[in-house]
Amino acid sequence: MLRENKWRIIISSLVILIPVLTGNIVMPVIMLLGHLLCIIFTHLDERQKNQNQKALSMVYWIIPFVSLLVNGLHYCVTTGKEINPMLFLPVMLGCMFVFIGNYLPKTKQNRTLGIKISWTLGNEENWNLTHRFGGKVWVIGGLVLLATVFLPDACKMPVIFAVIILNVAIPFAYSYKIYKRHREQGIIYDCAPKSKMEKTAVKFSLILLPLILVGTAVLMFTGDVEVVLGGHTIELKASYWEDMEVSFDEIGTVEYREDFEQGVRTFGVGSARLSVGAFQNTELGAYTRYAYAGNRDCIVIMLKEGNPLVISGETDEKTRELYEQLYYWRNKW
Repeated sequence: MLRENKWRIIISSLVILIPVLTGNIVMPVIMLLGHLLCIIFTHLDERQKNQNQKALSMVYWIIPFVSLLVNGLHYCVTTGKEINPMLFLPVMLGCMFVFIGNYLPKTKQNRTLGIKISWTLGNEENWNLTHRFGGKVWVIGGLVLLATVFLPDACKMPVIFAVIILNVAIPFAYSYKIYKRHREQGIIYDCAPKSKMEKTAVKFSLILLPLILVGTAVLMFTGDVEVVLGGHTIELKASYWEDMEVSFDEIGTVEYREDFEQGVRTFGVGSARLSVGAFQNTELGAYTRYAYAGNRDCIVIMLKEGNPLVISGETDEKTRELYEQLYYWRNKW
């Protein structure tokens, strides 16, 4: 099946990599790896040989769609365009839910694509009824998310979480209701053994899950921000984020601020230790931040051209020392 679909694999993979042309490399590569893994595990399932091709297209085009949207947003932010992530997120999820919901009823019984729970896998009628019903639920959920663009930003996240939970819970409950009715009718459900693909996927998950957990812990609680002053430039370095260099000639004003309101992060690194990347607030609009999380004191650097910079030390005392050093070097030049 992989050979039969090689052109779809090649084209969808190239679509994922299109953002590399703008200089964004890491995110498309990660998405490409996830895309290829999804395709491989899907085609290892023997039941996919008779799968509806329109339903199978979900595997090929969901990640390319997400890649173009997410990396497009990242490109807009890095070029200084103001974008509200709370407008982008419900639109992206809404379109995905409508797309998936449209193809769920066309999905034939298998172990890698669709609503894969014991009741749907054990009975073909349960599978078909659940996916027809689930498709309607997902389309309605997607339309609800698209409608949230007219709500205040503070209301959007609760609606998004509610829709995601309901999209999972309602088809699950519906499938169980069918199972109970079948059991009363004396219909016996199959208990098919796991396929080789499932066994491989389980082994892979047992290896991958600890790596993800360890990696998440490292990202959450490690990392540093370094500000190097010297020569005629300020060099900004941050763990897990790109470095930046600014000439003193580019600086307009420098101000020490207490209790600075950081606003929302549109792209970057947010952890228990770091607050780095592209941000946006009502005062500065779009700005770039190299700071430690939880530190409300910071230094606001207004540039003659481009987005403002906000930096901080690890503590308020170190931020104050950094401000004094910056003041010295700026006056020196």
